[in-house]
Amino acid sequence: MLEKNDIEIQQSALKVLCELCDNIIKYPEEDKYRRIRIGNPSITDKLLPASGAIECLFELGFIEDRV
Repeated sequence: MLEKNDIEIQQSALKVLCELCDNIIKYPEEDKYRRIRIGNPSITDKLLPASGAIECLFELGFIEDRV
């Protein structure tokens, strides 16, 4: 689904996805890196507009943090 987005939206979303995954690799014991805050500007501005980006995160095992 992510590939069906406009190239700019796709690249922006992929950058954030890679950063989130990189944090998991760097800090595997830190629970805070395994949560997504929908209120975070990077999430709302770069991931939410990209079809399939949030689904990708959930498939990777991320959970939504409503705090």
